[in-house]
Amino acid sequence: MPCVLRISAPSIAAALPNVALLAYRVERGTAHFSASEAAADDLAGQVHDAVSFLTDNREAIAALLALPQASGELDFATEYTPGAFTSRALPAAIVRLAGALGLGLTVSGYPSGNDWA
Repeated sequence: MPCVLRISAPSIAAALPNVALLAYRVERGTAHFSASEAAADDLAGQVHDAVSFLTDNREAIAALLALPQASGELDFATEYTPGAFTSRALPAAIVRLAGALGLGLTVSGYPSGNDWA
């Protein structure tokens, strides 16, 4: 899953049936949602998909983040070439949208050529 939304809360599992958002995994108080299927070498595609995902699911995400002790992050998985400098910038649109929902943003780097996805 190149771009994943993770929402953690002690009561997350009990709250999921009350929202129109399907988690692909729930474990240890954290629900995982696929926000993009774009490839790890396509950060722009991941961002585009994530903007649509957050916009389309804004109410459900806000409801889950309103749970006591809830927190969330949007994690973009990217590839990098070991030994090379890598810089990733996120456009203001995703920063504004995620920030308005109270989500943190993470860009995770994985060595290219590995079968990690």
